[in-house]
Amino acid sequence: MKRQLLIAVTIVVLNVGTANAADIEHDKQKCFSKSLDADIRIGLCSRLLQSGQFDDENLAAIISSRGNAYNGKAQWDRAIRDFDQAIKLKPDFAEALNFCGYAYTWKRQWERALQDFDQAIRLNPDFAFAFFNRANAYKRTGEIDRAIQDYGQAIRIAPKYWAALNNRRIIYKDKGQWDLAISDFDQVLRLWPKFADVLYLRGLVYAKKGEPEKAIRDYDQAIRVKPDFVGAFHDRALAYATKGQLDQTIGDLNQAIQLKSDYKIAHGNRGMAYHLLGRRDQALRDFKKQYSLGTRAKWLLTKLKEYGALPSSP
Repeated sequence: MKRQLLIAVTIVVLNVGTANAADIEHDKQKCFSKSLDADIRIGLCSRLLQSGQFDDENLAAIISSRGNAYNGKAQWDRAIRDFDQAIKLKPDFAEALNFCGYAYTWKRQWERALQDFDQAIRLNPDFAFAFFNRANAYKRTGEIDRAIQDYGQAIRIAPKYWAALNNRRIIYKDKGQWDLAISDFDQVLRLWPKFADVLYLRGLVYAKKGEPEKAIRDYDQAIRVKPDFVGAFHDRALAYATKGQLDQTIGDLNQAIQLKSDYKIAHGNRGMAYHLLGRRDQALRDFKKQYSLGTRAKWLLTKLKEYGALPSSP
């Protein structure tokens, strides 16, 4: 009888241990899930930290993941405290250094952020995200050439890094170096000819260069690849407008607004196209819609006044 009781107790203990292990593994997966609500992640990560089940390396990963959730809530100081703790447990933790630097950029503590990005890159020379974040910090501190260099490193490591390509495009645009931006996009499109976002970005550059035909060609391809590409419809409409093809302009803006009904600038631009065609009722309807969506731009207020439709308290 005692032996049977001992076996029963042992089975219960084993089952409880298995259940606890399963719960901990479940919580760990959720703690690391970037798609999960930040507050839920924070709670799960905190519960794991109280379990006493992890070595320093795993503790560092859990604490860093909680810090990343705090970043998602813009609670920068709490995030930094977690990243600091994670780095103390694991000094070569490049990811925690990168996210700590990211938090410091939001606090506008550029030098401190750059120190963390530098260290993350020393630990992991192929860390595209750290190069991207450091480039953003350099850009904000006016070190434009260094920013260009770091965006280039991020793109070298991850050739489809859309945000790095776009940020470098903006710098090239500000410097008037259109051909360098186009060269970037050409290189990517040779590898991935159906990369809709890059086709769109190259179209924007061609439009800025005053080459609407080439811009339209790129927008066409982007839309073929991605038929719900709102931005491509809108900017193709603008390219048509520069060619005086207002019917095509309106057609594309119709598509953009159908895809995104609260697209303020699309309503305003369609209103201008209707205005230029003398279709005043339709123009006024779009101007009123843009106003109702919160736009108070001077040009819009002028147009509403011209149409005798400016509200008394704009």
